[in-house]
Amino acid sequence: MKTAFVVASLVLISTNLICASERIAETHAAQEGVGSRFREQLAQDDDPRADILSGEFFIHRTSERLDCKAGLSWMTGLAETGDAEAMFELGTMYETGSCAPVSEPKALAWLRKAAENGNNAAPSSLGKAYYSGNNDLGTDYSQALLWFSKGAMICDAQSFYYLGSMYQDGKGVTRNHNEAYKLFDIAMHLYPFMSEHRTMALLARDRSREVLTPGEVTAAGLASRRLLEALLEHDTQMIHNLFPQEALAALHASER
Repeated sequence: MKTAFVVASLVLISTNLICASERIAETHAAQEGVGSRFREQLAQDDDPRADILSGEFFIHRTSERLDCKAGLSWMTGLAETGDAEAMFELGTMYETGSCAPVSEPKALAWLRKAAENGNNAAPSSLGKAYYSGNNDLGTDYSQALLWFSKGAMICDAQSFYYLGSMYQDGKGVTRNHNEAYKLFDIAMHLYPFMSEHRTMALLARDRSREVLTPGEVTAAGLASRRLLEALLEHDTQMIHNLFPQEALAALHASER
């Protein structure tokens, strides 16, 4: 009976994981170019996505044209109207120099606005900017911890991966391989099956496994499944009990 319950629970978690991954993937998918036929169909259907896809059409190279100036202007206009997806795209453009002059202040500003307006991909992008120090402000682990924690709360795989790295290396937090294992394990399950990112999370998880006892590994694995289930079910009490405490404190501090 107990085995059947565990199997049923894992099936339910896996189903919810697929749904969560698909929701987050929708935001990242906005970075890909689209064909003109799909773009035109959206416009005909009066789909609100048509504006963003039309803007991307000018930015990304297609068989028809590449017009960075028009694309940047279009995306800026959309972002200024409050479109969170356009804010994220614009921040990414200024961060990477894709069809826009590289500007870390503008990149961080637009990514922050995107995150504050509900874009699911923006928190991890902000976290990576502060974690790597590839910006005018330099490395800021407290900000990295905050934004990765925000991303983890919405089940973003990259946020869990980088949070795991912070705990594994002791950067900005107290080194804790139990927490690192738990976070890498969640990241691994959120990443697409057989993907390179999933493999990276698995290898990182195994580095922490090497310094844990078998009992600690079992406990961390169980904690990862319970935390992920709690996040998917919005179980506030369980999240409070299982989410890394330093990360949780960073979230609470930002809300004051």
